[in-house]
Amino acid sequence: KVMPTWNQVCDISRYFKRPTAFFFREKFPEHMDLEFIEYRKITPYGSSQKSPTLTLTIREAISRRKIFLELMEDMHHSSVSFSQFRLNSKDIHKLANHLRTMLEIDLKEQKTWLYHNGQKDTAHYNFINQWKDQISSKLGVLIFEIPRLPLSEMRAMCIYFDKHPIILLNSADSPNGRIFSLFHELTHLVLGESAICDVDKNNSTEWLCN
Repeated sequence: KVMPTWNQVCDISRYFKRPTAFFFREKFPEHMDLEFIEYRKITPYGSSQKSPTLTLTIREAISRRKIFLELMEDMHHSSVSFSQFRLNSKDIHKLANHLRTMLEIDLKEQKTWLYHNGQKDTAHYNFINQWKDQISSKLGVLIFEIPRLPLSEMRAMCIYFDKHPIILLNSADSPNGRIFSLFHELTHLVLGESAICDVDKNNSTEWLCN
């Protein structure tokens, strides 16, 4: 029985994106089943199989949430229950009003975001930053931007948890594209769903979230 050297263990650890301690455990740690997470692509073409990079990205996001929860507990901070924001409705107007009421942002305040430091923000970077801040601070949603995935594989996704659900945005997308995806995924969360997204325009849930 040949055992790997320490350097070989380190190489294996880097290859599989696991800490070296992982290989010394008596039992494998439990992982969330990622098969329930589907994702919306720009085009309906290509493989539906998640790439290793995307799988790793989802795993990292769930791990970051776990660390965040541990820090909240250590600092004796209470967490917001997202279930209070859920709304089981297929009425677009009700959902839109519900989102604006939750975030407490009216059109007048929203229009002020057109300007940043006295300059008109034509690219809408201020919009995406403001919405991310509002959704995170008021609803407890953890929003992560993904830097290394092509848009052809994923624009955005969400993972529902009662406390601190997750929204992932692709940083390669335009600010307006990310704003659209942010509210698309937020609507899924309000409906209590984990990014069950589809490019099929005939999908009623996708049409509703759009």
